[in-house]
Amino acid sequence: LLAFGGLQAVFLWPLVLGLYWSRANGPGALASMVSGIVSYGVLSQWGIKLAGLHAIVPSLTLALVVFITVSLLTAPPSREVRELFGQK
Repeated sequence: LLAFGGLQAVFLWPLVLGLYWSRANGPGALASMVSGIVSYGVLSQWGIKLAGLHAIVPSLTLALVVFITVSLLTAPPSREVRELFGQK
C-alpha cells in the first residue's frame, strides 16, 4: 500500500493536469512529482497525521498546489506542443 500511495502522490496531477489543463508544463509537473513523493515519504515514515488524515491526502494537496504555482510562474508550453496534443 505504501508503494501505491507513493505512485499516486507522484503521478496523479502530472497525468490529470497534463491531459486537461493547457497551461500545464514540464517544470510544474516535475515540481509536483518531487513535492508529492517527499511529503508522502516524510509523513508516512514518521507517522505524521495532519488533521487525522492519511498521508496521501496532504501529499496530493501539496502536489496540486505546487503544480499550479510552478506552472503559472514558468513559461507556458509552446503553441506547437499544445497543437500536438490537440489543445488551443
